[in-house]
Amino acid sequence: MRRLGVLVSALLFVQLSGCSDKHEVVSCDPAGGLLLQNEGSPVLGQPSASVEVTVFGDLLCPFTENMLLSLANFQDELVSAGKPASMKVVFRHFLKSNEGLNPEVARAIAAAHRQGGDLAVFGSAGQLGMIWCLLVAQSMDEVQIQSCAADAGLDVQQFQLDRSDEAVAALIERDVSEARRIGFDGVPGIALCREKISGDAETLIENLEYLIYR
Repeated sequence: MRRLGVLVSALLFVQLSGCSDKHEVVSCDPAGGLLLQNEGSPVLGQPSASVEVTVFGDLLCPFTENMLLSLANFQDELVSAGKPASMKVVFRHFLKSNEGLNPEVARAIAAAHRQGGDLAVFGSAGQLGMIWCLLVAQSMDEVQIQSCAADAGLDVQQFQLDRSDEAVAALIERDVSEARRIGFDGVPGIALCREKISGDAETLIENLEYLIYR
């Protein structure tokens, strides 16, 4: 999926030197690593991909934004290289604050996923999902959240009901509790192939290139 030129022009993507040795993860063992409850979380890429990136993030945090967009850019590169099924990105919630807009944005993402699945969150060619819509708008107030729900093709009335559902709140709390159990103390928290690694985009992309292209 060739993604959103408007996003690319708005961001400074990480420049990779390719000269350093930052391979924190050298293989993907589906039976090993952290016990992550990723079921029911939004996925960018092929769910069956062997290389899994789990991002514990808060969309109101610019570091989470940069990480997600760097991963989306890398996914586009994989598609161009004929490797579209090599990587999947699982988004989990880890809020910097339980006040203000943070829980509302998290509930919006979870509610969008409940109704429309992965495409409602990450979008498809020609249609923005909830995450990209909010990032492009650079606004995450109530009016923009509802506008993004409509743009993602959701039933806005059902979307509003889902946002207030306690099961949605419980899903977010599950993510936050798991992030704390793993030991993340900031966002984004990153697990690659179910191994906790450094939370910077350069290190992650170098590890991904090693795992996929070696």
